[in-house]
Amino acid sequence: MINIGNNGNHTVFNQTVKPSTQAESSAKKSNVGETEVSVKETLTLEQKVSQEARTLESLQKELKQLPEVDLARVNEIRAQLLQGDYNINLDELAGAIKSTHQRD
Repeated sequence: MINIGNNGNHTVFNQTVKPSTQAESSAKKSNVGETEVSVKETLTLEQKVSQEARTLESLQKELKQLPEVDLARVNEIRAQLLQGDYNINLDELAGAIKSTHQRD
């Protein structure tokens, strides 16, 4: 029985308190800890995904603004070919091909 009062006004509550065992307390703490960790991990994962989504969205917008073909470069190479002035650096070409197809 608990007596609670203020300035002479007393309220009486009948309350049964069951003492918890140490194992129950540990289990409760463990569950709370796991919940806190999983919520934190979920928020972190959601934040990472959101940031990556924003980055991808930004890159897609930039890509849409670029022309599919660099017509200026195409015309430059075309003119060089017509004049016979287009030279290919085979070592640079081989290196570019190798790096493009090289496995990680």
